[in-house]
Amino acid sequence: MTGGEYVAPAEDVFERQHSGSLSNPQFAGLVGQVGLHARRGAPWACRLLYRWLAVEESDTRRVILLKTMIEVGCRDCPLDMLTRLVAVPHTDVCQEAAHLLVLAGPSGERALLATLGRLRGYLLAISLGQLASGNGPLDVATVASYANHPNQHVRLGTLGTLAVRGDGTCTGKLAAAIDRSDIPTRDAALTALVTIGGPDAVDAVLKRLSIDAARRSRPETLTVELALNYLGQHAQTRPDALTHARTLIVDHWHRRDEAEIAWIRKNLPQVAPETPEPISPPSSQAAAGMRRPVLARLHRMMQDSM
Repeated sequence: MTGGEYVAPAEDVFERQHSGSLSNPQFAGLVGQVGLHARRGAPWACRLLYRWLAVEESDTRRVILLKTMIEVGCRDCPLDMLTRLVAVPHTDVCQEAAHLLVLAGPSGERALLATLGRLRGYLLAISLGQLASGNGPLDVATVASYANHPNQHVRLGTLGTLAVRGDGTCTGKLAAAIDRSDIPTRDAALTALVTIGGPDAVDAVLKRLSIDAARRSRPETLTVELALNYLGQHAQTRPDALTHARTLIVDHWHRRDEAEIAWIRKNLPQVAPETPEPISPPSSQAAAGMRRPVLARLHRMMQDSM
């Protein structure tokens, strides 16, 4: 043995400590020590954490174990164990277990998606929202089927995931969601349409804009800005829609607040009253420039929710 060689302590040393009477802080310290060995590459360390998780009945300690496994890169936890924990009526347990399933890759995501049907309420919303942190192709059809769910939290979790991992095939589901009565759902659906939606929702968004443009601006919603952003994304395909949007905005210009006016003049001046007609669609570069801040806002929200 060379002087610099790393030697992992025997598993049974930690097992003996685990079998003793530990307070939650002591338990967290013990798990942290095992996690340190896992981070250093000790092959037994993750297995030990999995075994402890399998027998743990305290939700507080389950969260400690799951968070440690996520932090140190333990990605081979048995999927059936994690899917059982996703259904535990403790939001932190559900969130961390769902996150670990997504981190496990395609097999973990498939296991999580297969579990959605037996989840309700906030647990379902959490699980759908955690899918936003995954990579690779998403089962868009399954996720999009929850876009118009009766529960607002479920809708928002779904729409957030579709906004970062969806594709144009879910445009119809997103268009239906913009007719919901609650502002958060409308804004989330329009956000997803801006980032990944195809042109099929243009008429639905114009209808939505005709309602919201006629109202006074409200600081709690970005509906007008997002609707214009989406229409700008597809103005090359539907220039008539941009012309219609301009008419709606000009007719109700006196109802726009300073923030909306500033956004329009900076990003889509074609619909401002001072722009002479006929108007031209924004360039591809300009459309991408409108989309970037929306994506940045989405990623900030994702980071805040982790």
